[in-house]
Amino acid sequence: MESPRHQHRWLTRYVAAVDVLAVLGVVGVFIASGAPARGGWIDAAVVALLAGGTFSFPFLRTGTAGARSYHLVEASLVAGLLLLDPRRAMAAYAVGVAVSWAVSGRAFIKIAFALGSHCGSGAVGILAVVAADTLGLPGAPGAWAPFGAFVYFAVNHLFNCVVFELAGVRRPGEPFLVDLRWSVFVSVIGTITGLFVGLVGRLSPGAVVFTIGPIALLFLLSRAHSNRARSVELLQGIVDAASDTHPGMSVADVERAVLNRVVQVLDCPDAEFRDQPPAGEELGAVVETNLGSRWLVAHPRPVEVFRVEEARLLRALAGMAGRALENAHLHDQLARQALHDPLTGLPNRRLVIRELTAAVARAQRSTTDRIGVAFLDLTGFKGVNDGMGHDAGDELLCSIAERLTTVVRAGDVVGRFGGDEYVVLFLSPEDGDVPAAANRVVRSFEPPFPVGDNIVEVGCNVGLALWPEHGEEPDELLRRADAAMYKAKRAGAALAMATPTPRPSLL
Repeated sequence: MESPRHQHRWLTRYVAAVDVLAVLGVVGVFIASGAPARGGWIDAAVVALLAGGTFSFPFLRTGTAGARSYHLVEASLVAGLLLLDPRRAMAAYAVGVAVSWAVSGRAFIKIAFALGSHCGSGAVGILAVVAADTLGLPGAPGAWAPFGAFVYFAVNHLFNCVVFELAGVRRPGEPFLVDLRWSVFVSVIGTITGLFVGLVGRLSPGAVVFTIGPIALLFLLSRAHSNRARSVELLQGIVDAASDTHPGMSVADVERAVLNRVVQVLDCPDAEFRDQPPAGEELGAVVETNLGSRWLVAHPRPVEVFRVEEARLLRALAGMAGRALENAHLHDQLARQALHDPLTGLPNRRLVIRELTAAVARAQRSTTDRIGVAFLDLTGFKGVNDGMGHDAGDELLCSIAERLTTVVRAGDVVGRFGGDEYVVLFLSPEDGDVPAAANRVVRSFEPPFPVGDNIVEVGCNVGLALWPEHGEEPDELLRRADAAMYKAKRAGAALAMATPTPRPSLL
């Protein structure tokens, strides 16, 4: 995957190339067109206003971030070709597009691309009509305007699809020709609108002004519908985010669900939780929980700056995320308490049995896995607990737990069954030598343990059971390891091996 800097460099080069092609296309229109001047300043003003209004009032939106806005661009182009000569049509169209985008407040790169893509595509469309007239194809001046609109649509849609690819805003699973169905639909509506304006204007000089009212009403209604649809989509994003974070999820699952929803509803490349506030063109909102504050940050979009309503949406998502994360923290805490010893923090009996059951299931599918279960009982602990107090005893138990976790391998499990009994699951024994690993546990008790201002010596009796020699079920392994521990205690030994499981005779 390309880095954002490399991606932005290619995007900038592409936009610059589109702008150069647009300049060449506009110049080409003025050079190639030799048609006599046609149409007055009122017609030119209406075409320019139509072009500007087209981009100020989107006809349709399909993305919550407005990245997929559709405009009746063909309306001004077709009207210009019907009412004006090609040069004036090009000039009026370019002026309307330039003014509209200059005051839009969008990111510079998007303004540059919009001017280049629309003016360049418009120039190609007008040149197609000029070519039709030059070749003497049948029809009055401007009769080939719908064909010019089609050429404009094809070129402009290709420009947009390429920029979607370079900017990384094409959604997963979308074809290269993004939203072709909606684009064709809006293009047809725009062409029909342009034909209406142009044909009315041809009735008599100045008659085109009577189209301003109906067209303005169309723009206002379409904008109101787009804004309402966009508001619904933004609210739906919040609702969907709330449904994504249901009770019982872990903190990691909640964070993942929130970030995925932010990326989706804001159409941004990525999002993250972090301690630092947003920088540059990033958008951020504070997530408050009972554990502190963090920032929910949406990474900047390559061609579309974030808007005010999107900042409000992110704040709403941050508030929802804060409540969901508090619930997840509580769930994780309760789950940990249910599976871990409250004193030492080691896995308790329930979690040890769960880990052993999973290990046995894995071993049954393998021909090389080995499992060892060591049951530990302390010697000398009762004297410390009775003579120095329960606080000292608790401190000693925690020290033993800490030491045991340092002598086993990363894949092994050290648990406390209660009292002064510990269990070690050797799930990744070195070279399959479980007894050697158990002897390391025994030797770890040789150095004395500091307890308060005192140094105490504590030993252990260890019973060791192996899978599958001493049992094939988790409860059987634990039972045999416990029995081996009592055998070691009776014999005064530090380590004793479990008795092998008798195999049924075939006779």
